[in-house]
Amino acid sequence: MIKSSILVLCASVVTSVSALTFSREIDLKWEEFKKINLKIYQPEDESTRKEIFQRTNFAIENHNSNASKYFVTEHNLFSDKSETEKQLFLGLRRNNRKLSKRKWTPGNQSSKFPATLDYRSDKCMQPVKYQGGCGCCWAFTAITPIEFSRCKSTGFPISLSEQQLLDCDPVNNACRGGWFDDAWEYLKNGSSRVVDYGPYKARKGRCTAERKFNRAMVADYEWVDPNETAMMKALQHGPLATAFNVVDSFFNYKEGIYFGDLCKTTVNHSVVIVGYGSLFGVPYWICRNSWGKSWGSGGYFLVARGVNMCNIEMYPAKVNLTKRKPKEF
Repeated sequence: MIKSSILVLCASVVTSVSALTFSREIDLKWEEFKKINLKIYQPEDESTRKEIFQRTNFAIENHNSNASKYFVTEHNLFSDKSETEKQLFLGLRRNNRKLSKRKWTPGNQSSKFPATLDYRSDKCMQPVKYQGGCGCCWAFTAITPIEFSRCKSTGFPISLSEQQLLDCDPVNNACRGGWFDDAWEYLKNGSSRVVDYGPYKARKGRCTAERKFNRAMVADYEWVDPNETAMMKALQHGPLATAFNVVDSFFNYKEGIYFGDLCKTTVNHSVVIVGYGSLFGVPYWICRNSWGKSWGSGGYFLVARGVNMCNIEMYPAKVNLTKRKPKEF
């Protein structure tokens, strides 16, 4: 009887110590997370945020302990955000307008192209930007290929204004969502440099665009056939805008080739494909996000190529700029 009591007592002590250790581990991670991300909460809010963080921590550790996964997750700006708050960082929402039928023609089908391509370090690729909690991924996706193409034609890097699209685009709905092709329709009138129009504010403001700010004008845009080869060929001419379906595992992506297990048949986010390659025989696309440099691999991510992972190969598109010099007024 005494021996049984001792065993029960020992088991109880071990359980208590384990629980205490787990609690201390979460406390330490939570304090480190707040320090790194400059988080300060009101007392009534902190416990809720910590609970979300704890659930995120469990998901991260569970994912990273699975050797069969091709990518790694980590704590980042989303670790304490609710599902509703995470949705604010997306913003691909189609208005009731049909897609254009313009198709890009790849030309000579036998033409060769390199096995790898990576525009991330190209001088014409602007630093990764941050959309914040404003559902305007469509604006950042629309602007990046234009910046790149304009730079290639002039030889000078240029940073164009997403804020102009939020303020002035009559079809898209600023932070409430839109599509990059609708933005290109508007930008046939020209796009402004950030220094001319003003900095990004993550909210809709009054439109102050003027013709003298027209630094790059869209001539037209074309949809690329939704297949691996056509997209790789189109990328030889510059980055491609595309749509994507973000599910929960994507928010805490760190590095590696992303495979989404629970992707839906819809799309809710837009990104820019800036290259391709393969790792250990697994082909991938290199994609640019608009969640800042601290997310993912410096703001970029790799995603499985050739399998339409999370619908990333459904809506690829390329933009073409006018050949003539924008008018100055």
